Amino acid sequence: MPKIHSEKNLRSAGFTLIEILIALSIIATLTAIAYPAYKSYIDKAMITLGISTLETVRRAMEEYNIANGNYPPALDITTGEDGSGKTVLEPSLLAEFIKDLSSLESYVPATNNFTLTARARDRNRTLLVLTSGSVVTPGP
Repeated sequence: MPKIHSEKNLRSAGFTLIEILIALSIIATLTAIAYPAYKSYIDKAMITLGISTLETVRRAMEEYNIANGNYPPALDITTGEDGSGKTVLEPSLLAEFIKDLSSLESYVPATNNFTLTARARDRNRTLLVLTSGSVVTPGP
């Protein structure tokens, strides 16, 4: 004996257009809320990565100071050497610097310290300042 489908059974078999539109609008709203938070976390990660790299650069600068009695008089970011051809940043650290930081803004040596400023790879290109003592992210 064949089954007879009532109209009520056929209508409950799928989703209505309104139900699909409501589900899509909920997904769109959640995406609109989550995306800026996601981008913010990515920016914070980029800044943290830049700070970590600069801490490694600081250690390399301290090793140079111990070996030579002073900080490098210059720093060539393309070669990782000081002005006289001595290695300051090993090739792997130099590659890390180039990958993790947007740019080297300046390097200012002094008698017993130095200041190196670089930009992080976040959306705002946050300025990071490395001194012989620490890494600082100046306020806006």
